[in-house]
Amino acid sequence: MSWQFMKMGADSAQRNMETDRQLLDKVVSGVWPATWRFYSWKQPTFSFGYSQRIEEIADVEACRRAEIEWVQRPTGGGLVIHGWDLTYTVLAPADDHCLPRGVLASYKQIHQWIVQALHRLDVPANLTPGTDSQSIPGLCLNRVAPYDILLDGQKIAGGAQRRRKGYLLHQGYIALDHPPADVLGLAGISGDTGHINQQGRHIKRQELIDVIQEVVLEIGNWRLKASFT
Repeated sequence: MSWQFMKMGADSAQRNMETDRQLLDKVVSGVWPATWRFYSWKQPTFSFGYSQRIEEIADVEACRRAEIEWVQRPTGGGLVIHGWDLTYTVLAPADDHCLPRGVLASYKQIHQWIVQALHRLDVPANLTPGTDSQSIPGLCLNRVAPYDILLDGQKIAGGAQRRRKGYLLHQGYIALDHPPADVLGLAGISGDTGHINQQGRHIKRQELIDVIQEVVLEIGNWRLKASFT
C-alpha cells in the first residue's frame, strides 16, 4: 500500500481539526491516499475529546486572557496541551495489511513505530503494557492508557481514534518539551509532566518526523507515494 507523508506548518486550533476532518472525508471517498500528517499550532492550545466539555477541565476565561486556544477533537481521549509537542494524524483503511483491525491493536502498532523511531534517536521509550493508572480525571497528559508511550515512567505520547466506514482517524501527540508552569496551571496541573527534551536531549520536530517516516516505510513495509511540506 502507498502512503503519503504531509509535513505541515502551524495553523489555528479550529483549522487544524477541520483539516483532519476534510482529509478523512477524502480518504474515505478514495480520492486521497492513506496519510501521516504532522503539524503544529499558531498559539498554545488545549485540545479535548469529543465527549468532554472544556468548562469542566480548564479555566476558560483564564485561557482567553492568556491567549490560549481550545478546540474539541473528533476523536476521544482527554485534554492535551499543544505548542510544546509534535502533533500528528494517521488516516488509513482500518483493514490495511500493515495495521491490525482492532482499535487497541492498531493503536499499539502505531505507537510501536514511534517507539522504534525514538530508539533510533537514543530515547529509551517503551509502551505501557495495558493497565489504566489514571491520576487526574479528564487529562490525557496524566492518564496512562493501554499502549501509551512512557519515558522514565512518565507518559510522553498518547492518542485517540475514530472509525468511519472502515477507515481510521488516529490523532496523537509526542511531548518534546515541558509547557510553562502557568500554562499547566490553567489545566489544573502542578509539577512535572513527561517530555523528551531533558537530561541533555535536544530533539527537534523535523528530526523526529524524518525518523518516524523512515521507520514506517522500513518496518511497516509501506511504499512512499509522496512526501511534502
